[in-house]
Amino acid sequence: MVRPIFSPLSLARDVMRDDPGVRGRILAKRARSVIAAEDAMARREQTESLASQGEMMRSTTYASDIWATAVTSLTPECLEFSLNAATDTLPHNSNLSKWRKDRHDQVLGVIAEMACTNLAENYQLTVDLGSDNYHFPAHIALTNLRPDLVIWSDVNKHLAIIELTVCYETGFEEAASRKMKRYSDLTSEARERGYQSLTIPVQVGSKGVLEEDGLGQLRKILNPVSDKAWKTFLMSLTRCVIEESHKIWILRNKK
Repeated sequence: MVRPIFSPLSLARDVMRDDPGVRGRILAKRARSVIAAEDAMARREQTESLASQGEMMRSTTYASDIWATAVTSLTPECLEFSLNAATDTLPHNSNLSKWRKDRHDQVLGVIAEMACTNLAENYQLTVDLGSDNYHFPAHIALTNLRPDLVIWSDVNKHLAIIELTVCYETGFEEAASRKMKRYSDLTSEARERGYQSLTIPVQVGSKGVLEEDGLGQLRKILNPVSDKAWKTFLMSLTRCVIEESHKIWILRNKK
């Protein structure tokens, strides 16, 4: 804990400046009150800092086991970064409180490759990786929105909108709610045209922990994926986001 530098003479002068007539025991009592207040503030700041450290480690899900396994295959530099990031003990800038979005497409690419490899019969896929050729299937609905990944079947009349968010692990619930709301009108329009439609928000933590629900829903709409293949995919996803976050860390001071 870092306390303010203690200077008795300076402290006494400050108290006397605020109340020129104070002397003796009253001066000492007020000085002690100032010290106690500053000490309490330092303790509070330290406590708040400790609360954020280890926030990610409160997750004890299967996904965190994937993280623990995946990080062991990283380079020493990435491993050190990942462990520091997991406990919020990285140096600044502002403790990297706002991660840039550069890694989004790399993470989306890993998900899209897995989905494409395991796409069920009579299903199609389109992914938004910045190409001008990207389009949402207009015969299902007309929209200016660009979902990250769209899987549909005209034969089975199914539509799945997969929307990725790479965010702090503490922001999973908020991100999922936001994405569900964004695409609610689009899925409603698709239903009016006879398609069974759903939005699948997928959250990937910027430090490498994966949110299970969205990824589990995605797995269900694909061809059967073995547990071994699925675990390999999750580990690849974890490594990808950690490596991309590490790149952001390396380039943090470059304009």
